[in-house]
Amino acid sequence: EHILLFSILVTHSGAALKLGKLKLAKNSITKAMQILKKSYKDRNVSAPNIAMANTLIALGDVQAHEKDYLSANESYLKSEVIFKTLFVDAKTDDVSYLYSRLAINGLNLNDHFQAEYYQTMHKDRFGDAHPRSNEIIEYLVAKEQ
Repeated sequence: EHILLFSILVTHSGAALKLGKLKLAKNSITKAMQILKKSYKDRNVSAPNIAMANTLIALGDVQAHEKDYLSANESYLKSEVIFKTLFVDAKTDDVSYLYSRLAINGLNLNDHFQAEYYQTMHKDRFGDAHPRSNEIIEYLVAKEQ
């Protein structure tokens, strides 16, 4: 039952974010994070998993929309550590999304090294023709103007 509520809250957060309801999105993702952490504690689980990685990405998205780019970066980077722990060479949509957020967030932080690093990581792993590769380039170009 906790996992169902967790899933609903993560989905609710994403929907609220798309509607521009930041406070609602943040409340939902914060509650989801609390449920996940409690679930880990109750089951005595210490290893990170995909649910935590994706929840951190969702939290980072909310923080980025709030223009709290440092906190967003921290959440995204924690998610990346989990993915690197779980997979040697992840080529999932979750990783593609994460790399695009890290590249764009790097630009928002005026950290051009980070932006270029994750743009290259995305391009190398997913190719030039991937829609998110194009999204990153479009954001880079727009930011330079």
